[in-house]
Amino acid sequence: GMGVEETDYAGVLAREIEEVSDTDRAQQQRYRTDVAHVDSLLAQLPGLTAHVYPIRWRLLAETDDVFEEDLPDLRRMALNQMEASDQANLVTSLKQQDKLALLTWYQTHRKQYITYLNALTQRLVQFTYALQRSDSTGYGVLVKTYEPTWPLRPAVTPVPPHSQQGDYLGVFEQAMGWLLEIESYALVMIIGMVGFGLLGAASGSFIRDSDRRRTQGGPFVEDLPGVLIKGFTASMVIFLGIQGSLAVLGNGGEPPDSNLLFFMALVGAVFSDRAWDWARQKFEETLNKEPSEDDPESIASAPVSGGFTPRAFQPHNTTATQEKAAEPPPNFLA
Repeated sequence: GMGVEETDYAGVLAREIEEVSDTDRAQQQRYRTDVAHVDSLLAQLPGLTAHVYPIRWRLLAETDDVFEEDLPDLRRMALNQMEASDQANLVTSLKQQDKLALLTWYQTHRKQYITYLNALTQRLVQFTYALQRSDSTGYGVLVKTYEPTWPLRPAVTPVPPHSQQGDYLGVFEQAMGWLLEIESYALVMIIGMVGFGLLGAASGSFIRDSDRRRTQGGPFVEDLPGVLIKGFTASMVIFLGIQGSLAVLGNGGEPPDSNLLFFMALVGAVFSDRAWDWARQKFEETLNKEPSEDDPESIASAPVSGGFTPRAFQPHNTTATQEKAAEPPPNFLA
């Protein structure tokens, strides 16, 4: 891919998440210690157990769910999304951006879960102390007072999607993003070369017609269809020529440099008139070339016309002297 660096950002993200989650076991044990403290208070007043048990059970269940299921699920979703970003044909900066977004997403939800469990633990301890200080007639009032204040479990937002090709183009994303999404190097090069070819053809025509515009006036570009055709054909000829050369040389795995292709398309379009004139002149010279007596192939292939008859087509009306001269010399050694 263009500007793509193969890097295992999913592995990097996994290590960073492990560093962030390094204290999870200690956090989980701390909540269990808080529940054990509440149990020690309830042991002194067994009559409070029925009122405290629902919130105590909720804290233990939520602690296990958060550290045994929820956080591992968040980690798995973040790593799966990062693997998809690694496999996409993205530039390095976009992959780094995806990694940072996923790490932030995981850290944010982990912080929300920790905040939720801390608030739940705090309310449990406060509720237990309030019941301990109250008499049995006030238990119902305390329950009605504390029940609406139990913290709510945080919602999980969708995992951030991985970046798309063209996200780094800014204002040009709408115009060029579709081309990068195709992920075809050849098509991107063709579109770019056609653009440079049209620029070169228009520039060359504009410069050549400067004298005409100064003396006669008229449009900036007199032959617009010709300019478009010259720019397009120059780009195609150069692209196909280079691709064909690479195929002949056996270097099909390494794509040609894009800057070189764009430069050649620009130069080829600027000088397309001279190039076509030179090619036509050489072609006509080859067709109209006079045969030479020193070149048997040109003599044999030359057309028969008045004034010159190749030897291979001369009639056999030689004289006796010519026939004698044509006889082989005698063998004196016989």
